[in-house]
Amino acid sequence: METNKVLDIGSDSLGQRVAQKISSVAETAGQKIDVAVGYVDKAKSGVAQSVDKMKGVGCEGLKQKVADYARREPLTALAAAAAAGILLAWVANRRAGGPVQ
Repeated sequence: METNKVLDIGSDSLGQRVAQKISSVAETAGQKIDVAVGYVDKAKSGVAQSVDKMKGVGCEGLKQKVADYARREPLTALAAAAAAGILLAWVANRRAGGPVQ
């Protein structure tokens, strides 16, 4: 019977250590999730502000801003347009099922 008592004490200690580790991991995960939620809320707020600004400027104002930017930074605007074209072609190709072989 003495051996069973030793094993019971040992398993209680092990169980407590496992429970403490699980609790620690859960707490750390909760903190990381809170940080991620804060980041997402901040990004969401920034996007909402940008959308509100675009709505206020309107389509013509947005076109004017793009044209002004292209005049100030022609190479950057050209690179952005090329990247957008490549992205759109890639998306269209994926939707169409890829190239026929």
